[in-house]
Amino acid sequence: MLLSAAIAQTAFYGYLLSLGNLREHIPVCLAVYCILFGLYCISTQSVFKKPTNISHVGPSKSKRIFFIIVAFSLVYRIIMLFSEPSLSDDIYRYVWEGNITASGHNPYSTAPADDSLAGFRDTEIYPSINHAHLPAIYPPLCQYLFSAVYLTGTSVFGMNAGFMLFDLGIIALLLLFLQKRNGAPERCILYAWNPLVIMEFAGTGHLDSAGIFFMLGALYLLSIEKIRCATVSLAAAFLIKMMPIVMLPFLLNKKRHSVVLLFLGTVLTAYIPFLTGGLDIFQSLNIYTRTWYFNGSLYDLIQYVVGSPASARIVALLFFLCSFVYLYRKTSIADSPDVVTYALYIIMAVIVFSPVVHPWYVCWLVPFCVLVPSRAVLILSGTVFLSYYVLIEYTFSGIWHEELPVKLAVYVPFYTMLLYELNTRVMKGNMYAGR
Repeated sequence: MLLSAAIAQTAFYGYLLSLGNLREHIPVCLAVYCILFGLYCISTQSVFKKPTNISHVGPSKSKRIFFIIVAFSLVYRIIMLFSEPSLSDDIYRYVWEGNITASGHNPYSTAPADDSLAGFRDTEIYPSINHAHLPAIYPPLCQYLFSAVYLTGTSVFGMNAGFMLFDLGIIALLLLFLQKRNGAPERCILYAWNPLVIMEFAGTGHLDSAGIFFMLGALYLLSIEKIRCATVSLAAAFLIKMMPIVMLPFLLNKKRHSVVLLFLGTVLTAYIPFLTGGLDIFQSLNIYTRTWYFNGSLYDLIQYVVGSPASARIVALLFFLCSFVYLYRKTSIADSPDVVTYALYIIMAVIVFSPVVHPWYVCWLVPFCVLVPSRAVLILSGTVFLSYYVLIEYTFSGIWHEELPVKLAVYVPFYTMLLYELNTRVMKGNMYAGR
């Protein structure tokens, strides 16, 4: 069953590759994704269900299952690596900023559309840059990675391949985690074959793979009491995308002053080369946090109640802070708190209260499913892809309009399962306990 499902998935990824620009085939892309997600569910069930449960098979069969998982993980990614990154155009900005930074310009000070950068414009990258009137929003470590890949001369394909390597690194870290926690290595299929991960990292080259890699690295290093290394790794994750900073307080329980100084020192060191732009380095981030919205869930409900988007952001932030304090206090008083469980729920809180939830944001949650079972997250990784429905109208008319039925299809299954899981874990009394 596993091998048959793997071959079928290979065929469907190959079909997506043959479509070329997926923005021009969104209905077909969504249909194929639903099939892929169904095959993914069948694959995971064939690995875990009795009597072929991975804990009940012999070493030889277990090795064969693991080999199939790893081999097809690579096959799926290689296929999608050669696809056109059309569902998102972020990667073109990565290449542009890599060029600008490598050439000695400050990407935080000058937007791509600025006349001073006219000499860098070409017919391949510049026309595809989103929000060309805004300077860089991505933190400094991203700029260093963009520059390093750009200097290889491989442009879009190389940038995509570079972030796919971080994706493969996540699988390696998950295997290390499983080994430490006495988990079966076959559990990595939950991440390695997840179609959302494959589409967003191998297919579109989103930089989130690097942020997730460093975040997981911090969690693993913390689990083996390498506090300083964990702090540097968490700082690196923050320097890719700022969201992982919410995990910093857990490190403070260990060596409070040294952790804070090391974290701040690492971040400041990365920012120093770009400080010539003054506070301009945060201007695009400021615009993003104040005005952008897409595919929100609880945030949209809050805005519906309070009316004003600005007020909704404040209320959503307050709700998140309450969730953060509650989770932190619960883990602080637990006899053997599990940092991985804490990280799962705090990252989940960031996402559910965020006004912007692009499909690739959910990829931050998927690795945790390997270590902390969560059907709710797996369901969301399947349904969130439906939010690409917005591209049907946008591609042909330039109108960005979200449909309520689509949003309900994305979030109702997720919240239904999440409430069930939370109730079950609370009843069992092991929501925050170590594993």
